Amino acid sequence: MDSLLNRIPALLLLQGGVLSLAAVESGLPLWLAIPLSVCALSAEMLLSEERWYACKFCFALALVVLSGVFSVFLQSRLEEGPTSVKAVSGRFLVAERRQWGEREVLRLTDARGAGWLLAVGKGLQDVEEGDELSLEASVVPLRNGSLRSSFSPRRYWRARGVQGELRRAARIEKRGKSFSRHSFRQYLRMRLETLPCNTHALAAAVLLGDRDANLREDYRRWGISHILAVSGWHVGLALMLGCLIFGGGRRGLLWCSLLLWGYCLTSGASMSAVRASLMVQIGMLGLYWGHPGRALNAIGVAGIAMLLWNPWCFFDLGWQLSVIAAIAVTALEKCKSALLVVFSPLVMWILTSPLIAPLAGGVYLSSLPINAMASALFAVILFAVLAAALPWILGIRLFWLAWPAEKLMQIWALAADQWVEWLPQALPVHFFPAWLCAGILFFLVALAEKVSLGRAVLLGGCGAFIAVIF
Repeated sequence: MDSLLNRIPALLLLQGGVLSLAAVESGLPLWLAIPLSVCALSAEMLLSEERWYACKFCFALALVVLSGVFSVFLQSRLEEGPTSVKAVSGRFLVAERRQWGEREVLRLTDARGAGWLLAVGKGLQDVEEGDELSLEASVVPLRNGSLRSSFSPRRYWRARGVQGELRRAARIEKRGKSFSRHSFRQYLRMRLETLPCNTHALAAAVLLGDRDANLREDYRRWGISHILAVSGWHVGLALMLGCLIFGGGRRGLLWCSLLLWGYCLTSGASMSAVRASLMVQIGMLGLYWGHPGRALNAIGVAGIAMLLWNPWCFFDLGWQLSVIAAIAVTALEKCKSALLVVFSPLVMWILTSPLIAPLAGGVYLSSLPINAMASALFAVILFAVLAAALPWILGIRLFWLAWPAEKLMQIWALAADQWVEWLPQALPVHFFPAWLCAGILFFLVALAEKVSLGRAVLLGGCGAFIAVIF
């Protein structure tokens, strides 16, 4: 039998750090949260290992110590107070323009790479992504939330590198554009605007990470919002395209890496896209050097790298969903069970429900069959959309080429709306409790790593117990 300690140490280390952050988030002091996460990690290793010897024991002890150090480091980064900067001035690059509640805001980056938030006001109406601005402004801390909602704007924006909000901006001067990925994204955005309505909305979501409000509401109602959020599925399609074009040799892997990160940055470098790209890149590096990687361990390495870069990623729902979905999909694939493959949409539907259901107001039964069909059907729809979008990007407007994509999306919308009308019932928000989902996930990971069935059941119970505690 294989060993979790030998095969997925990075995933175990990621688990230790995440558990300590979750414990502190639930109100426990750090001095108690870290021992609890260490105990959970130790129990998991004890249940999974059948044989112990001196070298393995030393490695397990080192992993436990490293988990504690990792947790302390993450918490120290999170406890850093609001920025001490009271005012800023100089040149800023507009990294994003978006709707934020009832107002529009700009996400700016300065010469040091620090992010700032600025509300669109007088003199900024015509500013777009990729522009350079010169201004002076005072800095106020990001708002932490309200008693009426658990959503924290501070955590949301800190996960995206924003340090504070700019107020009373003065001496605003538009400096034009310089070549950057943001100006390239704006160029693509302008090219895609002339596509037919549905084709434009989906192409902008997949290529740029822009989500049209009407399209977002439709996909939320159908239960397939993840199709619009650039994640591992989209990165996987980009990698498949790269392999078809460049091949799978060492030179082909280099070109695939460029395509991979080019797509990640062009699509907005969301948490899920960066996580997926890091994971795939780790796997490609292993293939390049002749050592095929372990997918579950690669997820752990990618998650650790992102938390070291920015611990606020932990609070981002996209990051949480991305990691859980990646672990579940990889574990289901590695189990090599025809039964699990058949029921994989149901398993994924259940495992992600504790995070999605509170936002949707329940677990909608109609989303299960729609999700089961969506991955395969949208691979075809996306091919038609991208085939229509490419000539538009190059300045060639072929309306006849956009017609199939537009019709496919209209047919899908009619069918999905009809299904939602037939089966509108929703299960309660907590119908699938978090402890049950955690137990299933631990069980699947154990099976995927060839742990004996008895120990896999014990690990599933351990995962459920950990979810109850944390």
